[in-house]
Amino acid sequence: RAINMVMDRCAIKEAVAAIREIEVGTWVIPNDPYGPAYREATLGQKPGYSCPTSAADIAPAKQLLADAGYPDGRGFPKVDMMVRDLNFFVAPMAPMIQAFMKQRLNIESDIRVVHTSVWQEDQAKGNYTIGINGNPATLPVAADYWKKWFMTGSGGNWNRGASHPEFDALLQQLAAESDPVKVQALVQRGAAILEEWSPMLALMHFTIIDAWPHYVKGHGRAHRQDLFNDNRFDTVWLDK
Repeated sequence: RAINMVMDRCAIKEAVAAIREIEVGTWVIPNDPYGPAYREATLGQKPGYSCPTSAADIAPAKQLLADAGYPDGRGFPKVDMMVRDLNFFVAPMAPMIQAFMKQRLNIESDIRVVHTSVWQEDQAKGNYTIGINGNPATLPVAADYWKKWFMTGSGGNWNRGASHPEFDALLQQLAAESDPVKVQALVQRGAAILEEWSPMLALMHFTIIDAWPHYVKGHGRAHRQDLFNDNRFDTVWLDK
């Protein structure tokens, strides 16, 4: 949570703007029906969402570290930041995250750039502290996104032992609820839990729309679920 609070998301957005347009990251994706209202109440309003990062963000983050037994970052384990070599717009964020942690929390880190196959293997085993990647959602709604990445036993951070029983129970309610007013209340409650729990660094959002000519064969993109798991094109051919 402390690291989340000192990330200058607007600086990150500006740094990668020439490569890809992104939105500042929060716990509710922008095109969720309740995303705009949450973002309006969050960006520039809550600790960790100032642009640029301010003393009002850094001071409570330092206090969280001190309360956890790491005053001024002393004794905090060195962070192993694992980055995939193919993430052309994600990789540039690593040095910025490293700088924010060091300058604002005195947390040391190493950036480890690895091949996709190594990243996936180490990610599955939990051999990293921070693994920079994307968390895609099949549907642009909190119920789908949260269940896929933050529910106990799911993907995302489960390989690091992340688990929150209260959040799991909320997800079950959210999946079964159809009343818009009740759904909105559950999304607000779930976002509040995620803000406190912080199972990942929520840095950015973006939308990708796939398209390809009918004569491009072998890619399998019509049936894929994750953006970052189909970077190999050695089985693709042109049928023309």
